[in-house]
Amino acid sequence: MRGHRDQEPIDQPAWIDRAVRDRSGQLLGVVIDVYDDPLTRLPAWLALSTGFFGVQREIAPIAGASILGDDVVVAHELADIHGAPRVDIRVSVTEADERRLTDYFSGCDISRRISNQQHKGIVTP
Repeated sequence: MRGHRDQEPIDQPAWIDRAVRDRSGQLLGVVIDVYDDPLTRLPAWLALSTGFFGVQREIAPIAGASILGDDVVVAHELADIHGAPRVDIRVSVTEADERRLTDYFSGCDISRRISNQQHKGIVTP
């Protein structure tokens, strides 16, 4: 997301195929890709395979996410992730999509807490 120029680089392949849990421990799905912010070229979004057969796609902000054991834990609740605007995530996140997603997730409670704590956003494995 914009404003994270001091964000530490992540080993993107290390995040792929990991189970993703919300901050309460609820299983969300599996990371299938990591998308960069189109302006900063820094990792900003996790593409998730969700649903019973893994055919649904969701997107979650990488800000506040961390690797805990074998899982990725995102800073949002299941309802936040499922309520996010739908975007076509087959190739990348466009600037317009990112604005919609950023506006949505910045309204979620955890986003305000992350911002207030000046959280850098990533814990690498």
